[in-house]
Amino acid sequence: MRKISFRQIIDIILILLTLIFVGQNLESVMVRFLFIKFNLPLMIIIAFVFFTGFFTAKVFTGKKGEENMRGKEKVKEHINEVNKEEEEGEEIN
Repeated sequence: MRKISFRQIIDIILILLTLIFVGQNLESVMVRFLFIKFNLPLMIIIAFVFFTGFFTAKVFTGKKGEENMRGKEKVKEHINEVNKEEEEGEEIN
């Protein structure tokens, strides 16, 4: 069985909260975009904006986000190595 990460739990909670929010906003509203006016249910607008932001974040943090995490892990490992070397140096003195 696959382990669920903390980030995945947060994503699931945010999606559920968004779906609840969307479900409570069913009335139609007038939308103006540039020179166009049209009526659209508010839930469609909210869902569109949410998913646009969600996928935009995925596109811009895709592999870079993973690389940043690996970089942070390498920095932590290096710090731990330096700390161990300092501790060993203190024990000798």
